[in-house]
Amino acid sequence: MSDALPAGWATAKLNDVVRFALGGDWGKDREEFDDGLAKVRVVRGTEFKTWREDKGTTAAERCIKISSLEKRQLQTGDLVLEVSGGGPHQPVGRTVLIDEEALNRADAPLVCSNFFRLLRLQPEIDARFVSRFLGYAYARGAFNEFQTETTNLRNLNVTDFLQETEVPLAPLPEQRRIVAKLETLLGKVDACQRRLAKIPRLLKRFRQSVLAAACSGRLTADWREQHAPDGTEEWRELELRDICTSITDGDHLPPPQQPSGIPFLTIGNISSGRLNFSNTRFVGEDYYGRIKADRRPAPGDVLYTVVGATIGIPVMVDTDRPFCFQRHIAILKPSSATTSAFLYLLMSAPPTFREAWARVTGSAQPTLPLGNLRPIPVSLPPLPEQQEIVRRVDQLFTFADQLEARFAKSQAHVDKLTQSLLAKAFRGELVPQDPNDEPASALLARIRSEPNGEEKPTRSKTRA
Repeated sequence: MSDALPAGWATAKLNDVVRFALGGDWGKDREEFDDGLAKVRVVRGTEFKTWREDKGTTAAERCIKISSLEKRQLQTGDLVLEVSGGGPHQPVGRTVLIDEEALNRADAPLVCSNFFRLLRLQPEIDARFVSRFLGYAYARGAFNEFQTETTNLRNLNVTDFLQETEVPLAPLPEQRRIVAKLETLLGKVDACQRRLAKIPRLLKRFRQSVLAAACSGRLTADWREQHAPDGTEEWRELELRDICTSITDGDHLPPPQQPSGIPFLTIGNISSGRLNFSNTRFVGEDYYGRIKADRRPAPGDVLYTVVGATIGIPVMVDTDRPFCFQRHIAILKPSSATTSAFLYLLMSAPPTFREAWARVTGSAQPTLPLGNLRPIPVSLPPLPEQQEIVRRVDQLFTFADQLEARFAKSQAHVDKLTQSLLAKAFRGELVPQDPNDEPASALLARIRSEPNGEEKPTRSKTRA
């Protein structure tokens, strides 16, 4: 690594820049604190998820021995290192930097739990620089080699991690310049990410507003003035059963299953809002042949979830592939008074969703009985206006889809910016070098020559 570093930089082992590492203390849960105990706030894995926003204000209230607090109380510039937890998809090794804001916002001294280590750095090292590098290295999977894994727990070998992790070390003044530049640039990236994060919610609200306007007549008010100025083509107030030839559900008896045959769909196969034929059960053709015609899906029918937390999801049947489904799904077959596309929009609209949930029974397993589904009130426009509504909704949703695609592209670009900026920072390309800065090699030599007064950590046995 040192060959690729700019002039004045040096490669250090993490152990060189850490003054000492100390395990945490989970303490006890006590309502009253004895004289020998102190109230603390304990930083856990929960805090890592929202550290930037809450700075540890959600840390658990506990109590520990005063003698333990004297050694383990977190100070400005300390790093809290995650050494145990996670799982197959969440390697350990994350760090957070303790700053003055975190200490000022806490209503008690901060310590870390026994699943973490307190790393206190040498005073001649900028803790913000090391913290940024460790976050960058963690995101690239650099610490995975120091981990062991059980069934549901990962542990970090702290000794190997400290002794073998390499840190590209800039001269101290340059460390500070890099950190200042990163804080400015990454602050802008964070602000951009926060703005981008609002877009999916805005698009969802936009689509819901379009559907509500479509099914109330507001979306085509101008169309009616042009095509039905005398009001002869009026909307009719009906019930859902009036615009369907049938509203029923799947077979109530558990069907015999086969390894192949006709797909038998459950709510899980339509909960995404589309038909999904992966991981389905199968029934025989003889069973399928006995199903009544009004329970057999055909292109243009609308399926509707009526049981569980996902009540109110409509799915258009857009295939002529034979399949059947469980009783937790209703099937609506449109009459000649409505188009399939308009019926689908109607069942997707927020007013219909709210009306459906207002008719749900049961608490342990919410259910929308067919007897409550069929009389749901609906407003039905003439067929020509239904077709115009569908056309306009398709046009607006296409626009929303285009915005969503642009959002995804922008999100991916912004997500790469942080790692790109950090990579430049630790290659020495983010700020100009100053030949008058003391070289990092001289800084390291001085640190190594000075006695720590603290024992370096030995191989730890991380508690689960």
